[in-house]
Amino acid sequence: IGHMITNDTGDLRSAGIVQVLDLGCGVASFSAYLLPLDIRTMSFAPKDGHENQIQFALERGISAMISAMSTKQLPYPTGSFEMIHCSRCRIDFHANGNWFSL
Repeated sequence: IGHMITNDTGDLRSAGIVQVLDLGCGVASFSAYLLPLDIRTMSFAPKDGHENQIQFALERGISAMISAMSTKQLPYPTGSFEMIHCSRCRIDFHANGNWFSL
């Protein structure tokens, strides 16, 4: 990812990435990868069935939460994150013609 958005360094921090929202995080392995790079993350699981995965992330010191995307708005103001990571998260961001902004 770093090589896609930076010149040649691959350094996300040099590209201005400081805070990342990791949607559909599983056990938050992407957030764990970013932790030693001094990039803050919020890992987010969209279903209540992921309680064990979120608990595992919290035990590793990674910020994480569970919330149903279809019923609640995330509690972050616009501009809170420079990047959103979503890998196989099964979240339909454009339902009903809506989109969210960073």
